[in-house]
Amino acid sequence: MHQRRLPQPAAPSVSLGGQRLRAQLPFMVVAFAPIALVLGLFWLYPLALGLWGGFTDWRGFVQEQPFVGLRNYRELLNDRVFLRALQNSASAIASGT
Repeated sequence: MHQRRLPQPAAPSVSLGGQRLRAQLPFMVVAFAPIALVLGLFWLYPLALGLWGGFTDWRGFVQEQPFVGLRNYRELLNDRVFLRALQNSASAIASGT
């Protein structure tokens, strides 16, 4: 008996996908630009500012911000009130409330 061969599907064209992506790129930029702007403005910028403030000796409304490195965090680990608050927070998280 003679076996019949089925036609093989054509391999997807790589260039067609690239052309489609290039055609959609302006839409993607316009669609995601506002999201990226809001994310950067209200999340990334305050995060970076807070991290920078943790490594300085900034006193609020004073113009100078001397860099102190990890000194603030070392002092925090020796503060009894902070350690108690950290313990209370961990306990609340562990209890599920």
